Amino acid sequence: MNASTAREQAAKRPRRCIVLSPAAFADTWSERPSEDVAVGLRLLAERDLQAAKLEASRWVERLYSRDDGTLRDPETATEAWNDALIRWACALAMCDPNDVTRPYFRAAEDTIAIALTPDAIRRVWDALEAFHAEESPVAPEATDDEIEELGWSLLPLEGVVARVLDRARAMGPEATVESIARALQQELQADGRRSFPMPPGRNERRVRRLLARVKELACAG
Repeated sequence: MNASTAREQAAKRPRRCIVLSPAAFADTWSERPSEDVAVGLRLLAERDLQAAKLEASRWVERLYSRDDGTLRDPETATEAWNDALIRWACALAMCDPNDVTRPYFRAAEDTIAIALTPDAIRRVWDALEAFHAEESPVAPEATDDEIEELGWSLLPLEGVVARVLDRARAMGPEATVESIARALQQELQADGRRSFPMPPGRNERRVRRLLARVKELACAG
């Protein structure tokens, strides 16, 4: 392999990969892997997002539209739209771990719905959101002072944070920023709160760095 070929291959590799275990794939899928597999992620273009929204709308219309154009059970229809959007976006973002130009699934938009479990699709979506947030040019890196300020703002929820830390420790090596974020949201809801008690202007990247710190503490503990 010459230097030019090596550079071309390196340029094709996705900048983000995740690992999915066999449990992420539906038992009924004929190509279910028997061991962990690497999956590449690629950043979505605006056109991709618009295509995902369009397909999600078409999906909901087929399932929930009445003859007069109104929706049956609007609340459920909204949930179905969100699920479809996530599913389509993940299908477009998943790629070969060695080639960002090759989709991971053949006929990805149709295959993902029968290949992955709902929890696995959500995990891919969480990783994709994190990838976009970390690469966003409008989301500057948080400073240590900002992370400390955010930590102080969470002091009134000391019990919640302690429970999240316990849950993170219980996850062991499987803990991810995404899984810790879900645990925190669940504990906040159980505590009667809907979101972080953060000052205005704090962005997702700062929250994710705090959650990464929780993961470090859990591993150290």
